Amino acid sequence: VHVPFQVETPRVLPGPVSCKFGSCSLFDVKVETADALPVEFPTASFLDETLAGMLGAPGNGPASKNWLRLQAVVMQDSAAQCCTALTWVVLGHLFQVVEPHCMSALKQTMAQNWFQLSLQIDSLSEGNRRFKDNLMEAVPAVFVQ
Repeated sequence: VHVPFQVETPRVLPGPVSCKFGSCSLFDVKVETADALPVEFPTASFLDETLAGMLGAPGNGPASKNWLRLQAVVMQDSAAQCCTALTWVVLGHLFQVVEPHCMSALKQTMAQNWFQLSLQIDSLSEGNRRFKDNLMEAVPAVFVQ
């Protein structure tokens, strides 16, 4: 018996859908409001894993001072919120799962959290411009890992 190849059409679940990370497909959801994201990513865990694999992380010796400063920045709530918003902006553009009217709200959330994070970086840098510059360059690299 020959079964013709069929393309399954993507399912869009009605209304605000919430599912546990790993229990549904990204194609099962549609972001209709930035206030109720359908999947809660374990962003803090992702950021911790990224930090653990970076140069200067504790493991074969004590953690470097640069790594400890970066860890202090990445542990801020604004870092996780900024990273989550960035994730949805990217997924929205790549897979068209974010409604256009939500995209601007997500970008605004990301910008507000980045501003808060930059103020926290300034504070954690203790007035040292080199520390601040290093952190401002390193944080986006941590986010995209």
